[in-house]
Amino acid sequence: DLEDASEAAEVLEARQKLESLFGHLRGSEQATNELPQVIPDRIGRFEIRDWLGSGTFGEIFLGLDSDLKRKVAIRVPRSDYLAVTRSGQFLREARTAAQLDHPGIVGVLEVRDGEDGTYIVSDFIDGLPLDRCTNGRAMAANEAFQILLTVSLAIEHVHQAG
Repeated sequence: DLEDASEAAEVLEARQKLESLFGHLRGSEQATNELPQVIPDRIGRFEIRDWLGSGTFGEIFLGLDSDLKRKVAIRVPRSDYLAVTRSGQFLREARTAAQLDHPGIVGVLEVRDGEDGTYIVSDFIDGLPLDRCTNGRAMAANEAFQILLTVSLAIEHVHQAG
């Protein structure tokens, strides 16, 4: 019916916005497990401790917030990604994501576009991606339900926030 089609269009638009902000980190043609040519010692005030991976978006590093002494994830977009999304749009979307506060959504702590480059700092979640935590086994129904519930509530929060 017309209401379902309208809702589906809204979901598709929200997904496209999230993809433009965070990119496809897994299963992407541009995703790689190869170390970048240069791993910086610092990004802004953050000490770089490790490289976590690459995706369509760019590079992801494990950083240490030297002020608060906590681990953070730092996403540094590739220059061609910024050219496609336009830096202003990228920063607006990142700032919008930073306003979200939900236990099912990784918190954005800082967004920068300055002399140290463009980057997003978020909470560091220590764990495995969903596609690797099942080790190829079928997921139990209650486990799958819990994951779907968590994701659905997070998406509802994003939708409600506009």
